[in-house]
Amino acid sequence: MLPGSPFYLGHLGRVPVYVLPEAIFTLLFVGMIANSVTGFIVLGVVVLATILIHEFGHAAVARIAGMGGVTILVGALGGMCLYQGDPEPRKRIAISLAGPFANLLTAGLLYAMGTATPEWRHWDPLLREFLSSLFLWNLVLGLFNLLPIYPLDGGQATLGGIRMATGRETVAKRATLITSFVVAPLALVALTLLNGGNPPLFTLIIVGLLLFQAWRDLR
Repeated sequence: MLPGSPFYLGHLGRVPVYVLPEAIFTLLFVGMIANSVTGFIVLGVVVLATILIHEFGHAAVARIAGMGGVTILVGALGGMCLYQGDPEPRKRIAISLAGPFANLLTAGLLYAMGTATPEWRHWDPLLREFLSSLFLWNLVLGLFNLLPIYPLDGGQATLGGIRMATGRETVAKRATLITSFVVAPLALVALTLLNGGNPPLFTLIIVGLLLFQAWRDLR
């Protein structure tokens, strides 16, 4: 049974997509950073599309790996790909990395399209804003999720890789936990420098929540 009271949004290929009530927090987040009603609508569509691209990457590889019951949920500030079965470690790592790679592939295609179509600067401003935002959000989400911070996809892949290399669950969890607590501050410092020396408050909160879950699940 799916958690909460999900709303059926439709199918992506053969994968059903549901929206959970907690998705309202995603809309609140979009409303906080949008500067107009039009901006809110454009950014809302961009964020939803980016989440669906990410989760469909997971879902597509999960189906290729033979998993059943593959379903996408859109929730609070993100999504989840659910499936039935316990894939072998290599397949689990592939499923984990497929999400961010789908985002980066989308960003790459949008960049290539912009490079090959210089007249895009003369397109409708709303369309330009949509495509530019879609490129940026896919790039950021893809790169962020590749960080080896549990429970991000990169952290999940790190856990699986160390588990395969050592064959010891305790060692894999401990090494992934240490990696998460080392990489997270470095990532925050880099983001702070990119943000002109101002720590990004929202990112601080997200990273704090990630580290809390890493500590809870891996210690």
